[in-house]
Amino acid sequence: MGRWVVLFAAAAALYAVCCGAYYVGFFNDDAFYLIGARSLLTGSYLELNHPGLVPQTQYLPGWPFLLTPAAALGGFAAARLTAALAMLASVAAAAWCFAEDLDEEGRFLLAALCALNPLAVSLSGAVLTDAPFTLGVLLTLGAARRLWSRPDGSVWFGLGVAAGATFLIRPLGVALP
Repeated sequence: MGRWVVLFAAAAALYAVCCGAYYVGFFNDDAFYLIGARSLLTGSYLELNHPGLVPQTQYLPGWPFLLTPAAALGGFAAARLTAALAMLASVAAAAWCFAEDLDEEGRFLLAALCALNPLAVSLSGAVLTDAPFTLGVLLTLGAARRLWSRPDGSVWFGLGVAAGATFLIRPLGVALP
């Protein structure tokens, strides 16, 4: 248990240091996700930066919806923290998803690889869909692996809803089912 705490503390510290590596708007999409979150707070899903307040059609509302608490707090720092927490949670989800295939050492090494790889560290504070999408996919796959043999229709309905939620975060989620 102690080394898991050290791993997550080290990853959290690295993510905090690298959280500001990219300003919001650097990737363009990240700014639109925050605009979408602010729009959702008003009860609509519009391009607030457009003079005609046209509907937001280019970006799905899943990630902006998850960013609404950060948008309500009003800051880029809260949005970056949300993204970093999603990245950290996806590390735990990876270890959980593949727990049946790996022993304790394998789960720890997988988590360390996911948490400390340079791409994850550098993008940990980027307000992009990568971290929440990865989290959603890993949670859905992990649940499917554990519930696959149950003949209950509600299980399949729940997995379908989870797959649909990943689609709302990133359109690539359509491939999840």
